[in-house]
Amino acid sequence: MRSTVPLPSGVADLALFVLADPVAVALHGVRCGLPAPASGTAGRLGVIGAGTLGICTAVSAARAGWSVLLATRGPDQEGRLRTLLAGTGVTVYPGPGLPAGACDAVVDAASGHSPGPLLQALAAVRDGGTILVQNAYAPEVKLSTPLREVFRRSLTVRGSYSHCRANSCDDFQDAVQFLAQEADSAWATALTSTRYPLARLPDALAALHPASAHRPSKVLLTSSR
Repeated sequence: MRSTVPLPSGVADLALFVLADPVAVALHGVRCGLPAPASGTAGRLGVIGAGTLGICTAVSAARAGWSVLLATRGPDQEGRLRTLLAGTGVTVYPGPGLPAGACDAVVDAASGHSPGPLLQALAAVRDGGTILVQNAYAPEVKLSTPLREVFRRSLTVRGSYSHCRANSCDDFQDAVQFLAQEADSAWATALTSTRYPLARLPDALAALHPASAHRPSKVLLTSSR
């Protein structure tokens, strides 16, 4: 039963814990893939990708002491994200992209269907900084930037796709505890608020379509009718 994690008591809405997997991925990336902020300072971390994983990464990094900029796709996202992330310490940046050279590290938490986010990360990170890629890019995606520039700038590019148990840490179990502490936060509530009964699966999939006017970050399926 090593893979069974009991849920903490005292959380009224247990649906919150459907976020355990993306939060575990976020915690793993922040802990294992990024340099720790220097003592007494808050390193500047940029996050590209404002879906579920990007939001979870931004919040967990802010809680770990980073000064976080979360890039939006544009004005249509900006207002919603500012409301959702109020009080987390995450600054919503009206993208697309982030300020050139402004970040000590950048997380690429986008969908992986285009090289655009990684190119944005290369532009936003300072020389000597770190880029953490949290998605599995589609096989056909190619990076067009000259490798000479990556190495000349002494950049570190790392992949961090999932979560694990290592160095006395259990990312998934820690994610469950993290969510229990964040149970009343607007960001966690918002990510689990769009729900459809299983019988309405086609409607749920339609809501997630890229062309949907009010596309949610995440959709939950419930057993209720």
